[in-house]
Amino acid sequence: MSSDSKCLPCPRGYFKEQSGNAACTKCPQEDRTTPKEGTVYSTDCTLVLCKPGHYLNSNEEKCYPCPVGSYKTTHNRDITCESCPKDRSTPTTGSQSVTDCSIVTCKAGSYLSSTGCKECAKSYYQPQPKMTECIRCSEGKTTYETGATSGLQCLHICPQGESMNYTKTLCTQCLSGYYGDRQISQFCVKCPTGKTTIGTGQESLSKCIKIPDTMAPGESASVTLYMNFKFYLPHCTTQRSQQLYEHLITDLVRDNLITLGKTWLGLCTNKCKSLQTYVKCFSTNTTQTNAQNIKVPIDVTVKITDVKYNLFNIKDNITVLAASVIGQHCLKLSSYTLIEQNIIPVCACTVTLSCYCVDGQIPIQGKYKCGNNCRPCPRGTYHNTSISQCQSCPKDHYQDQTGSIKCKSCPSSLRTERKGARSKDDCSGK
Repeated sequence: MSSDSKCLPCPRGYFKEQSGNAACTKCPQEDRTTPKEGTVYSTDCTLVLCKPGHYLNSNEEKCYPCPVGSYKTTHNRDITCESCPKDRSTPTTGSQSVTDCSIVTCKAGSYLSSTGCKECAKSYYQPQPKMTECIRCSEGKTTYETGATSGLQCLHICPQGESMNYTKTLCTQCLSGYYGDRQISQFCVKCPTGKTTIGTGQESLSKCIKIPDTMAPGESASVTLYMNFKFYLPHCTTQRSQQLYEHLITDLVRDNLITLGKTWLGLCTNKCKSLQTYVKCFSTNTTQTNAQNIKVPIDVTVKITDVKYNLFNIKDNITVLAASVIGQHCLKLSSYTLIEQNIIPVCACTVTLSCYCVDGQIPIQGKYKCGNNCRPCPRGTYHNTSISQCQSCPKDHYQDQTGSIKCKSCPSSLRTERKGARSKDDCSGK
C-alpha cells in the first residue's frame, strides 16, 4: 500500500498470496525473480538473476562468469558485461568492479613499448594480446592500415596504376577516369571534374585529359554496399539471440562508419540510419554446448544504402571509390574482438556493391553502371521513379530545375499551352 492509501502491485522479485494490508514478500531465493509486477505466488519466482561478476545467457537461463577483460557490478538479468578501460584487463573471470581491471595488457594488433601500448605499424600485425612486438608481413605484402590483428590482413602491395580490390583481395587496374599514383594515395584517385583517362590502369594525374565532346560526363551514382563478415557467435541459437547479435553488430559498424564519415564526405549521408545487419544463426535445435563445440563461422552481412559511389577526403583533397575506402576499413573493423558480447571475428571481411542512380536522375543510355553513368532529368521534366524515366511535365505544370521528381503547379487560374514547361513564365492567363 502506498503512502496515499492506494493498493499497488508487488514489484518484480516480490509476491503476495493473501489479500490485506500486509507487505509483499521477497522471493525466497536470492538468484530468482518474478516475470512481472503483481505476482501472487512464490512459485512464480522462476526467472534467473545473475550476481555481480556474471551475465545471463538468455537462451539457457543460466549465468556465466564475465570473461577476462570485463566486469559487472550489478545483480540483475543483464546479458553482457562491461569492458575494461583501454589497455586494461582483469586477472580472472567473474570480476565485479572496474577496480579489478588492474592488469596492463596490450590488445591484439598492438604491442607493449617503453611508453605503453602502441598499434602495430603498417606491414605488421599481432594476433595475440600482451605481446612486446609485432609480426612483419611476408615479402611484397602490407596491411594498408595500422593495428592489424591477423596475417589475413597482409595483402599484396599494388603497383602504380592499380589498387586493392577488396572484393577479390587482389590488385586490379584503376578504372577509366581514375589514376593510381602511390605517392598521393593507396587508392585509385578520381580525375578532376571535367577530365577522364583514356583506358584503365593510368598511373598519374597527367594522364587525366579533358572529356571529349563525344563522351557524356554524367554524374556520380549512389551505391548499396555489402560488408561480408564471418564471426564465431557461440550463443546464436535462437531467433532472439540472432536479433541481439544483429543489434550489437549494427551499432558497432554504424559508430565506426560515422567516425570514418568525418574524413570521407559522401559516406553515411544520413548518419547510416539505413544500415541493416543480417545474421543467420544455428538452427533452433542446436544446443549451446553443441554450438560452442562445432566452431562453425557464421555469415554476417551489413547492408549500407546511403553511400555515394565516390567519396571525397577532406584532409587529402582527393576523391576515391567508396568500395575501396569501406573495403580497407572493413579489414580493420573485422579485427575487433567483442569478447564480452561473444562476437569473435574469424577472418577479414570483404566488400561488394551494387550501383543505382538517385531519385531525379536516370542512367545514361538506359543502363545502370557503376561510376559516372547518371544524368539528371532536364528542366521541363520530372523523374517517374516507377519506370525510371524522365517525363515531360503535364499541362498547367512546369519545372525550372534539373533532377526533380515532380513538377510544380502553375499559380491559380494560369495555364500552359503545352507539356514540358520549363519556367513559371510559361504559365499564362490565356
